[in-house]
Amino acid sequence: MNFHTLKAVLSLFLSLGSFLFLMSYTLPNGKELPSEIRILLDKAEDQRCAANYAGSITSLEAAQKSYQARDMTLEALELYDKILWIAIDTDFDDAAFLQRYRRAEKEINAHLKQYPQLKAILHLAILQKTWIDNNLERAEKTYQELQAHLKQYPNWDYEAAAASHMANVYAYCTWEATKCGEFAELSIHLVKKNTSNLVEKDKHLYRLYPYYMYYNYDNVGSVELYDRRDEEACLKAYNNALDDLGQQRASDSLHYSNTLIKIGNIYTFREEEDKAIEYFENALTYIPLRMKLSIAE
Repeated sequence: MNFHTLKAVLSLFLSLGSFLFLMSYTLPNGKELPSEIRILLDKAEDQRCAANYAGSITSLEAAQKSYQARDMTLEALELYDKILWIAIDTDFDDAAFLQRYRRAEKEINAHLKQYPQLKAILHLAILQKTWIDNNLERAEKTYQELQAHLKQYPNWDYEAAAASHMANVYAYCTWEATKCGEFAELSIHLVKKNTSNLVEKDKHLYRLYPYYMYYNYDNVGSVELYDRRDEEACLKAYNNALDDLGQQRASDSLHYSNTLIKIGNIYTFREEEDKAIEYFENALTYIPLRMKLSIAE
């Protein structure tokens, strides 16, 4: 094959590759995801994994606008589950989160007759508000209301997300170790039960669980270490967290490095200094990665 023939063949493959990339992506539920929106959702996930949470929200909101321009109202509103989940972690500003929540509440309520299943997103957001006001009674009431709603409009991902939220409530607001562990384990069980027979590709495009599974393993690890004094079970939980993070679209550098540091701390306590140093040094490699990705934005 001469140079010109080879060049022509390569050009054809590149053209086909570009064409395929620009085609709509079909989600597992059969919905078509326009290429422009997929690019924005991929970018949002890369930004989230680089701890650029504000940028991730901006990309998700841009995807919402693109959906709305195509009269895909349901898909636009569904993105509030991700926006609000990221917002509570990134803002550390009660007013900013509440402003986003009120906007989501207004837009979702305006379409509830047409899309009643979206009420679940508002229930999840109310659970998140517990981080702001520590209103445990409201959180427990909202969780029960969400369970009733999900019986009518089943969504195992949201059911697992709610359990994960409750684990966080009992971990960070009240430190009730038993309840924290039970809810975290329930969330893990629901995800594994519903994904064990298939490999979900590009799950960040249509699932919420990539956002909360890390917290489940982290909470289990905390309960094992501080309540049950079981270092081996704690290490297992943290290694499960690393495995889960390794399955993300991009390296979640913040949570990955934090988990490595926690494992290093356990080995430090055990006076296994060589292992501790290995984990600490590995954790350091993720800091410049995160800085580089954030600066690149």
